[in-house]
Amino acid sequence: MEEVADKLKNKGGFISKKFKNPNVFVFLLFVLISTALWFLNYINKEHSTTIKVAYQFNNLPNNIVLSQENPKELNIKIKGYGYNLIKENFKRKQVAVKIDFAQDNKQLKLNKLPKNKNKKFILSSELSSFFSNKFDESLTIIDISPDTIFFENVPTQSRSK
Repeated sequence: MEEVADKLKNKGGFISKKFKNPNVFVFLLFVLISTALWFLNYINKEHSTTIKVAYQFNNLPNNIVLSQENPKELNIKIKGYGYNLIKENFKRKQVAVKIDFAQDNKQLKLNKLPKNKNKKFILSSELSSFFSNKFDESLTIIDISPDTIFFENVPTQSRSK
């Protein structure tokens, strides 16, 4: 037991002797500075990333509901400089983007599916203006997936007399 304690004391002495050398601290300081400069250089370049954004449709036309087959979030691929992407990531909150049909009916058009009259759709590319307003001006939307958001016609219930 005493032999193990003696070995540990000797190894501890070896480590403490190495750290008493001022060259070790200078070396570690320059490694830290070079790592920081490398990181700043890396984020100064243009990058792309994918973020998830929740969405919500308000004031849909009568008898139209959002289809259950749609995902709860859209994957939006954005491009920009590293500083802006990091800033966007920190300020980003998980708040659903609200798209109002009453206000934006000139821009939004529900298209009918040719084979299924009860289904309608909007291309996600038509929604890019709504999402681009939510991001920093220096960021560019590259892609939105899925590319289509589906809606369904809900039959009105007839009143019985």
